[in-house]
Amino acid sequence: MKFVELETERLRLRACRADDFDDVFALYSDKENMKYTRNIITNADKMREALARWVSGTGADPCYDFEWIIELKATGEFIGHALVMDFSWQKDISPDLSFTEGHCETGIFILPQHQRRGYGREFKRTVLDFMFESLGCREHVSQCDERNIVSQRVIEGVGMKFEYTWDIPKAVDGVATGETEHRRVYSMSRADWEAARSPMQSTNKLSRVPFSRRGSWLSLALGADGGLELRRSLKSYGEKREKVLRITLPEPFEDAEFSAGALAVGGAKFCFDGADAVRFRGGVTFEPSADFLVADGYICESDYPAEPSVRTFDECAAENERDFEDWYAKYPPVAARFEPTKRLCAYMIWACQVFPRGRVTEPMFLYSKPDDTACFSWHQAYHAMALRDAETAVQTLCSMFSVQDEFGELPDLLDDRYININATKPPVHGLAALKILARFGDRLTRAHCEKMYGGLAKLYEFWTTRDGGDIPSYHHGCESGFDFTRMLAKGVPAQCPDILAFCILLADALAEIAERLGIQNDWREKSARLLEFLVTELWNGEQFVARNLHTGETAETDELEPFTPLILGRRLPPEIRETLVSRLERDYASPYGLQTAPDSGIIIGFSQAFLLPALFDCGYAELGTALLRGYVEYEAEHTPAFLFAFRGELGFDGFSSLSALSAAEWLNCAALLREVADET
Repeated sequence: MKFVELETERLRLRACRADDFDDVFALYSDKENMKYTRNIITNADKMREALARWVSGTGADPCYDFEWIIELKATGEFIGHALVMDFSWQKDISPDLSFTEGHCETGIFILPQHQRRGYGREFKRTVLDFMFESLGCREHVSQCDERNIVSQRVIEGVGMKFEYTWDIPKAVDGVATGETEHRRVYSMSRADWEAARSPMQSTNKLSRVPFSRRGSWLSLALGADGGLELRRSLKSYGEKREKVLRITLPEPFEDAEFSAGALAVGGAKFCFDGADAVRFRGGVTFEPSADFLVADGYICESDYPAEPSVRTFDECAAENERDFEDWYAKYPPVAARFEPTKRLCAYMIWACQVFPRGRVTEPMFLYSKPDDTACFSWHQAYHAMALRDAETAVQTLCSMFSVQDEFGELPDLLDDRYININATKPPVHGLAALKILARFGDRLTRAHCEKMYGGLAKLYEFWTTRDGGDIPSYHHGCESGFDFTRMLAKGVPAQCPDILAFCILLADALAEIAERLGIQNDWREKSARLLEFLVTELWNGEQFVARNLHTGETAETDELEPFTPLILGRRLPPEIRETLVSRLERDYASPYGLQTAPDSGIIIGFSQAFLLPALFDCGYAELGTALLRGYVEYEAEHTPAFLFAFRGELGFDGFSSLSALSAAEWLNCAALLREVADET
């Protein structure tokens, strides 16, 4: 087959040439970089022989011997070598293994300075398409040393499945060393490839998201038995129960696609008539429930009775569609390939906004529906950051100020009946306010600034004065957002680097708002005081630590929280920025974003939403772009989740599905990726 050059978003895969010798020899003779490969080449003559084969034999047979030099498209710089070959070459080493014609293997080797940039996964995706579409391969095979965790992540990240392990002799310059490598073999069939490349659909499905609408506390969702239920989950500390109305439909069903306007399922049809009533058509019956009133063609909660409007069913459905499209327009553009995911996320957020009821006196966002229906204070800040409508962004940021107590503390969560004031979360509101100020500029009115100022000022005073001084601390692990954080290992109150960083940005935001309002203030001085304390008292020369306020004992942790001060950008001293980013890249970076700890394999969305943008503020745009791309792409291929594990078992099913919070986190990152990668 004639040789084919390939291109990815950032890479060019071209034919090998004789003048590539210096580059490929430097790659293959680096024993540390190639320690997980079968054959290290340290002999120059052996390297020339191999390069000559690559130059002359490229593309000689289908599914065999495609050898590429990998270059950066932007600069033409050499970064590595890649290949496609027939997996049957392994017969010479392990004759007991079974092989089928049409099994193709890929390999990629990248210079160390260009690793952890997402290039491996980018190559894999493009070459998978090439092998199945152009070469006619029936199955793709990849293998790697069982110690090579990074390669395992890349292989698993493109959807390949682990098959078996086998042993292979290691060689240097073609001579066996007597060592044996234990290798993991993965495969992907043509059917798996076709399924994996199907784009995420913009139509909503009951198996993924509930049917609801903006303002409503109700939702239609699948029950545990697969049937349809109208649900109102009540999540409050001290009591948790669900209002459930079980619905019997005229026809059996397994799943249903729906728009924001109406749900057609099992021979029946449903739509919302405003926020408090659900209209229905068809031969529907209901299991009696004291929690709901069912009348002729409509349903409402018994303790919140609602009369149906004079509009027809179709008019109600059309109004819901218009309302969603108006809401969707409040979000920034993303790259075209992420548009379906953007619509899904915008729908989930739209469906999770609730209107005032009981203790909820402002429009707010629930964590999710149909379960976990409570409004968390810090979630509102993430939602505010994602919006591109000034009025809605400011209202969302300030929504919890209506339930702020006399000391300035915000509740952890509330619903229409309960407020939980314990275990409040860190004041990310300052970070959100700074983004709002920068994004909307002169479009922010004096009324907007006044609305933000009072609540933010009280919030700052709460965090910095509750211990009798001016330095914030945590009194409970849940206050950090990482509920079981080891930063509090030496006891509480604990002065921690993340709460210091958030309060510094809160003071910065208050300074800018005060200046816009013409208020004399000392917020800049307060911010500088906290920054001085952070870098002189909590930096030990290698990392930020937490300190017990009373004993002075310090606690170190390899969790992600001590990296939070990166949100301060260039206000951090250069040597601290460099040390933190170096460790972050070496120990926490993955093809899918930043891990919670080295090799944890777990990604948490809210950390990506503030730490990945921080890398750009610190001057590390290339690393930031690579991590952003990995996180945004992985979540788009699966479902944006609060957290996910890219290997192993996570065990937190309730957090690994789509929620309003995870949707906002993804939208923030996807919009930034479009800006920094200049991708439309």
